[in-house]
Amino acid sequence: VPPAFVCVCELDLLRDEGIAYGEKLKSLGVKVDIKVYPGAPHQILGMDAALKVGKQQADDAIKAVG
Repeated sequence: VPPAFVCVCELDLLRDEGIAYGEKLKSLGVKVDIKVYPGAPHQILGMDAALKVGKQQADDAIKAVG
């Protein structure tokens, strides 16, 4: 299984599920980077031009796949 990058936003209703998914992958021996973006709502990736945290999430995602 390839390494995974799991990013979740602190204010996202599915935050805990995202973290649990990343932890489950880790427990199965998958290399996982779990990142929580403080103060960020669910749609933050689409706000990369307007908010610093959105830009950070976009940059982190690009690094993870590159």
